[in-house]
Amino acid sequence: MNVKNPTNMQKQHLSPVASQERIQTIDIIRGFALFGILIVNLTVDNPGVSPMSGRTGFFDQLVYWPIDFFLNDKFMAIYCFLFGLGFAIQMLRAKEKNNNFIFVYMRRLVVLFLIGAFIKIFITGRGVLADYAMVGVLLLILYKLPMRILPVLALLCVVGIWARDSIIQQSQIPSINKKITVDITILDTYTGVYFASPQVNQIIIRKGNKLIGEAPGRQYRLIALSDSDFIRPDAKGKITFMKDSAGNVNRYVVTDLDGAKITRKKIKKDLQLALKEQLEKRKGLKPEQEKLSYRQFVSRNAKRFWGWLKYWSWKDFFLGFNISYILPIFLLGLYAGRRRVFHDVPSNRSFLKNVLKWGLLIGLIITGIT
Repeated sequence: MNVKNPTNMQKQHLSPVASQERIQTIDIIRGFALFGILIVNLTVDNPGVSPMSGRTGFFDQLVYWPIDFFLNDKFMAIYCFLFGLGFAIQMLRAKEKNNNFIFVYMRRLVVLFLIGAFIKIFITGRGVLADYAMVGVLLLILYKLPMRILPVLALLCVVGIWARDSIIQQSQIPSINKKITVDITILDTYTGVYFASPQVNQIIIRKGNKLIGEAPGRQYRLIALSDSDFIRPDAKGKITFMKDSAGNVNRYVVTDLDGAKITRKKIKKDLQLALKEQLEKRKGLKPEQEKLSYRQFVSRNAKRFWGWLKYWSWKDFFLGFNISYILPIFLLGLYAGRRRVFHDVPSNRSFLKNVLKWGLLIGLIITGIT
């Protein structure tokens, strides 16, 4: 009787995939996606070098906008797709070998979450790997759904969140169309400089009987819903100006569609000087400002990450970016993996051509609209 050593079996199960078992098409797509993400991170997603409209010369704009239109978010979507695809392939192989993959998969998600946290705190201050890890848990729950349901569920996630946001925005339109006029003496109390971060201030000024916001990237108008409540037509959510115990306006609160609130405190800074610096920043000039040391950078990122964990909620998770963007693409990757599209590309050529044709058409239309 041949008795196998459980330790050797464990090592065999957890060993890297042999080269002959790898699907070269997927490796090529993964390398292509990573290269595209690198390009986008160095240009469009890099606030230090990416030109904004009107900030730099013609040739800078000539390079920037095609990258923004054709590449921005596209490669990240491919990488999301590969996550779901890779999960499906690993589960299929584990099933063929009669292995329990759940423990290994969950361990990998934990490691992915820690890597995402490390990147957010010590390297970039942002990133989505931690979100990938959390959404990845849902794939274990949805994996055994009938294969044909997966694309439908992905579509429902996108349409459902979009419809919800549209309904909420439509409910605000009657209030916007009331054309409420606020006395300019009240509007003047709202003008000033509001702190957003060590490098970013939100400035509120008055032009006639209108309030105008000046952000580093753009100018926006605030439309009155009441004497103290305003809404930005170009953004989601409501802005409410608040007073201290002495009756002086000392902050405003931004309430988004999900009910989450962000407070911007009013700071003592010369309004005209702050406005001048803001306009210079928008033109691409660099006014003198305090730069963060690496220690301050890490400290700020750590506080933000802890705040994100501290105030994390199921409501925000299921009604936000994770379900409207990451999960649908994960599900499409899961569908392609279970269908074994990349196991035998020649036999799936017709399917891939249809996906390419309709994906290109729909993608160009949506990108043009947004």
